[in-house]
Amino acid sequence: MKVLIFRATGYIGKHVAHHLSQIGHAVTAVVRNPQNAGSLAAAGVELVKGDLADLSQLSSYGRDHDAIIWVAQLMLDEERHVMEVFLENLKGTGKVLI
Repeated sequence: MKVLIFRATGYIGKHVAHHLSQIGHAVTAVVRNPQNAGSLAAAGVELVKGDLADLSQLSSYGRDHDAIIWVAQLMLDEERHVMEVFLENLKGTGKVLI
């Protein structure tokens, strides 16, 4: 399965990404700074540089993936807005957001 993970550089996200990669899934992580995600790259995770503040990028995220995982608490209004836009873009695709 091709899995896209947001916030994969955090404590929980790293573990999720590593585990999915180890059991054979093709994992892609959207990260702000790929240079700070060396352990993910070493585990076979593909890194895609992205900034969730740039809403124009959201429509392209997940296009080629079977599942999307958001590993973050939505604490800020901006993050909630990003999630709303992302969910709107996924409507009708049949893709899973976890």
